[in-house]
Amino acid sequence: MVLDDLGKFMQDNGFGVLGQSLFLGSIPQDAPGAGVQDQILALLEAPGMPPRMVHNESGPSVEMARIQLRFRGQPFGYETARGMAGEAYKLLSTVVNQTINNCFYQQIMPLEGPFGMPPDEWSRPFIVFEVMCARDAQA
Repeated sequence: MVLDDLGKFMQDNGFGVLGQSLFLGSIPQDAPGAGVQDQILALLEAPGMPPRMVHNESGPSVEMARIQLRFRGQPFGYETARGMAGEAYKLLSTVVNQTINNCFYQQIMPLEGPFGMPPDEWSRPFIVFEVMCARDAQA
């Protein structure tokens, strides 16, 4: 699954620890200091594109999955969260013809640059961007 692949890739590149500061498919909704770190990264599935088909293969050949990366910072910590999002944007844009978590990725293409969303009720900022992942569908 793309979330598992990207989660491991982001963890391996220093963007958090799965289940502690890096979450797949959800964002912890706890108050600051209530157990989960304030500064986290959540990877969320979004509607993607139809798969690519190849004439000599039955079924989809290349999955076109869209993933949203949502960075949450510490209260009033916009600059730090924005910096982390910028680094992740640069890292993911370099993925071309690369194996991640034993699956071949033709490309991970950012769909827009990181941008700010309204903070939560505890003034924790959110920085978001999305990527399109062209991944081997036969894996």
